[in-house]
Amino acid sequence: MKTLTLIRHAKSSWEHLGLPDIDRPLNPRGQRDAPRMGQRLKQAGVSFEAIIASPATRALETARMIAAQTSFPEEAIVIDRDIYAAPVGRLLTLAQRLDDALERIALVGHNPGFGQLASRLSPAFRYHLPTCGVVRLETDADSWRQVQPGSMRLIDFDYPKRAD
Repeated sequence: MKTLTLIRHAKSSWEHLGLPDIDRPLNPRGQRDAPRMGQRLKQAGVSFEAIIASPATRALETARMIAAQTSFPEEAIVIDRDIYAAPVGRLLTLAQRLDDALERIALVGHNPGFGQLASRLSPAFRYHLPTCGVVRLETDADSWRQVQPGSMRLIDFDYPKRAD
């Protein structure tokens, strides 16, 4: 069984308008939300064998905060440039190329690609993916290469403003 967790980066800052998009950090709300969502994942018994993040500052900050709360070593976070500004087709290909030795993987990145990927992989996901939203998908497939549109089950969808 394979579990893919898609995590949209937490709320980012627009304070420095001249800053390149890739360098935008989290704003104070994002800095509160990311550890909170990591704590919710931990309380739900979620753990990861890999966390793969976009190189964007806001995605890396989110990944590090989630990792800290879920006891995943920060130094083991993998940065994948293909996640940044990726269209849904590229994200699907990335998912299909994940290491088959790993069962529980988190990807940390951006909309619109992540929301589109979630709805493409699971017809049950028909929602907007807000900042720091977490979508957990599952398949009985033995290989990530078998992941196709509609082939995964939605097992959880959580986000910071969801009632506890």
